Amino acid sequence: MTLKFIAGWPLRVLKNMKRILFVDDEVQILESIRDNLRKLRGLWEMVFVDSAKAALAELEKKPFDIVVSDMQMPVTDGATLLGAIREKYPRTVRLILSGQADRDTILRAIPVTHQFLSKPCEPTVLRETLERVCTLLELVNDDAIRAMLGELRALPSLPQTYIELTDAIRRVGVSRSDIAAIVERDPPLAAKVLQLANSAFFGTPRQTSTVRDAIAYLGVDLLKSLALAADVFFSLEHAKTGRALADTLQQRAVSVARLAKRLAPDPKLADLAFTTGLLHNLGMMLLALKVPERAQRIVSTAAETGKPWHVVETVEGGPGYAALGAYLLGAWGLPLELVEAVAYQHFPSDAPQRCALEPLATIHVAKTLVESICTGESDPLAGVDKGFAARAGILEKLPSYLSIARDDALCAEGARA
Repeated sequence: MTLKFIAGWPLRVLKNMKRILFVDDEVQILESIRDNLRKLRGLWEMVFVDSAKAALAELEKKPFDIVVSDMQMPVTDGATLLGAIREKYPRTVRLILSGQADRDTILRAIPVTHQFLSKPCEPTVLRETLERVCTLLELVNDDAIRAMLGELRALPSLPQTYIELTDAIRRVGVSRSDIAAIVERDPPLAAKVLQLANSAFFGTPRQTSTVRDAIAYLGVDLLKSLALAADVFFSLEHAKTGRALADTLQQRAVSVARLAKRLAPDPKLADLAFTTGLLHNLGMMLLALKVPERAQRIVSTAAETGKPWHVVETVEGGPGYAALGAYLLGAWGLPLELVEAVAYQHFPSDAPQRCALEPLATIHVAKTLVESICTGESDPLAGVDKGFAARAGILEKLPSYLSIARDDALCAEGARA
C-alpha cells in the first residue's frame, strides 16, 4: 500500500473512494472549493449542493463519509442539517463552516459537529482536515465504532464542575492555572475544551495539547457555558451507569493522568502526558453512556478476576474502548501523538514506526501500573510491553517507575476504589 504524509498524517491510497458532500447556499463558495480540491478527484467523490434540502436528498440516494456544511443558510441552517444527519446517518463525519464565533452559534453546533472550520477557510486547511478525516476512517474502519460515536450527542460531564468554575471565577486573583485544574478533574469537559481550541473555527495558530492553553484561547465565559449547557453534556452520575461506575471511571482517568505527568521524561512533555492520561479511557466513558450494561460488566468482571479492562472487553465483543476514544479524538482534530497514544495504549508494539515513542511509552506504562495497582496484581510490571519499553529506552527505568506509582497517593486511592 502506497503512503504519503500530509500534515503529519499518512494519506493512504484508499481501499474505497470516500464520498464527501459540501453544502453552502453561496454558489461561488462551492465553486471555489470545487476548484481547490479538483486534484483530489481521484481519491474522493465530491458532491456540491446549495441547500439543506438538496443535501438530504443526496444522502437518501447514497450515504456520504463526510459532510461539510455552512452554518448560516436560509430555511434550514447548518446545525439543524447536521443534527438530522446525526440521527439518520450516524456513521457520517460532520464538519461545519462558520464565519461567526459567537457563543450561541458554538453551543448550537457543538452537539452535532465533529470539527469546526472558520469561513472563509484556507484551501490548505480544508484539504488537510479532510485528508486527516479520510485517513482516520481508514485506520479505524469499524462501522460499530463510527455508528456509536455518530449517535452520541455529547460526552458526559459532572454537574459539580460548573459550580466549581463559577465559584473560582468569582474569586479575586484566580489564575488560569486554577481554572485549568478544575477542568482537568473533569475528563469529558477537558476533551470538549481541547476539541474546540484545536478547531480552525477559533483560528488558533497551532495545535493545542494542554487544557491551560486551550482555556487561554476560549476564555472563561465560553468555558462556563460549556460546563452548564444541558443539551451539550450529559452526566454519568445521572445516567443508567450509577454514581459508583462514574466515580470509578473518573478516578482511573485522573490517576493515570497524574502518574503519566510524573513519568514524562521531558518536562515539556509533562502537560501532554497529563492530558493523554486524562483522556485515555474516554472510550469507556462513551460505553458507560451508550451501553451502560456492557461497561458495568467489564468493570465488575475486571474487579472480580483481576484482569485489565481491555482483556475483559474482548470477551464482551464490540469495539474496544481504546479504539472508541482514539476515533473520537481523531475526529475532533486533536494532535496526532495524543490520538495514537490513546489508540495503542494497550499494545504499543502494534503502533507504526512513525509513532512518537515518548508519549505512547509514558501512557502505556502509567495506565498499566495504575490498573495493576487497582486490581492487586502481584507483579505490576507484568503487563508492560517489555519489547516496546526497550525500543523506547525505558526498560531499565521500569522499577523506578513502579516505585513512583506506589508512592503516588492518588494511585493508592484508586487501588482502594
